[in-house]
Amino acid sequence: MKKAFTIIELMICLAVVSILAGAAVPQVRLWNARNRGLDAVTSIIADYSKARSVANYIVVEPSASDGTQITYSEDFSGLASQVHIGKRPQIALKFDGDGKSYSILQKNRSGDNWSSASVVKLKTTELPSGVNIKKIFFNPIASNDLFFFSPDGRLMVGSATGQGGTATNEAFNLSVSSLGCGGSGTIRQTTELVLQAESKVEDGKYISYRIDFNTLGAYHVCVVHHNTSGSADFRTNGELLQF
Repeated sequence: MKKAFTIIELMICLAVVSILAGAAVPQVRLWNARNRGLDAVTSIIADYSKARSVANYIVVEPSASDGTQITYSEDFSGLASQVHIGKRPQIALKFDGDGKSYSILQKNRSGDNWSSASVVKLKTTELPSGVNIKKIFFNPIASNDLFFFSPDGRLMVGSATGQGGTATNEAFNLSVSSLGCGGSGTIRQTTELVLQAESKVEDGKYISYRIDFNTLGAYHVCVVHHNTSGSADFRTNGELLQF
């Protein structure tokens, strides 16, 4: 005859299971926060590469209403000719002020502002729940931060139309010392974009990722765990993240 479990034995089993489950909850939260953060980092890297690729390699015919056909003089066997070379669309990255999403924009008419109705939104990316872009170039994200690529492929800031502005690596005076990660491992001084994304584990626990892109499209990711939102110290406590 089989002996059944007593109520006391069942209560002991339930207590053990509850203790084990309670101990596992923090690790589950950490695992979820890390996965959400890595998903965001992967999306940002892919979308930045997409924006740079479009800016560097696509050439379109200028519309008649644009009035800015681009030509250059070429000498073929002593005969000067005007050769039509088209023009590149302007590409920009626009970040929403709440840090929860960003867009890739395309402007085909050079004289328009980035807010013009003719501007095309190629893609909008919503970050995973609990993940926000907190800083750009070490500054808290501002409402509708926007950076665009110049015709020669540099990331620029400072012009509503995308015709002027300053290269970001000059505007923000980026240096190797400012980009250190845990006291070692730095990216080259050709860095042109620095983004910090934060994933919340729970109140008082966060994981932050800093992504440094250089002018060749290469990137460097640094990760740090910290206890106060927006206060990640990558240079002292950060670790290089290998993809």
